[in-house]
Amino acid sequence: MPTRSLSSFLSTLTPSGVGLMFEGMERGKANQAMRRFAANQARNLSDAGSIFGIGSSVSKLGALALMATNPFSLPLLTNMLVGGAVAGIGTKFAGDTASGRLSERSVSDFMDGNILYGRQKALDLESQADTGIRNFEDAVLPSAVQSAFTTPLTYLTMQNRMFNPYTQNPSTVTSGFTNIYNNPGLSLNALPGSGGQSMNNLFGMTMGRPY
Repeated sequence: MPTRSLSSFLSTLTPSGVGLMFEGMERGKANQAMRRFAANQARNLSDAGSIFGIGSSVSKLGALALMATNPFSLPLLTNMLVGGAVAGIGTKFAGDTASGRLSERSVSDFMDGNILYGRQKALDLESQADTGIRNFEDAVLPSAVQSAFTTPLTYLTMQNRMFNPYTQNPSTVTSGFTNIYNNPGLSLNALPGSGGQSMNNLFGMTMGRPY
């Protein structure tokens, strides 16, 4: 009985059996390394995106505050150009800082030794991660340029809404038209014939005046 048990155990140690066991162990190690690699690169991209987003927002808000306060009493156009430059440079700096947290790594960095099985799958995973990093880096400069252009326009829009009397008090629109109506030099009665009077009556009716 002992002899048969020993021979049965030794039969499992044939070259083919040992090879299959070794392959299974190595594939398991490679799969674990690929999972750790993917999780690490995804986390780094997420962190970089957060840094870039926050930095870009802070830069735009700072530029808007600078244009609103205009501490150097600059002309409007110059003030907007300075604000746009601040927003663009700040966004570029935030993007470069975020990109510095990213690095192209390999699956082998997350396991002991080299990948012996599943190497093509690991190469595909590394290629996808590297493409994500390059896409992130390539998006930094266009985002900075966009911030430099759109932030001054945002400021100008805010200025128009805050200080435009027609957006502050809609009743001033009616008042403005009424002033035009009361201007003798613009009276529609000057038009020949009854047509002019009819137009004048209609305009007065729309302004709430009797006709």
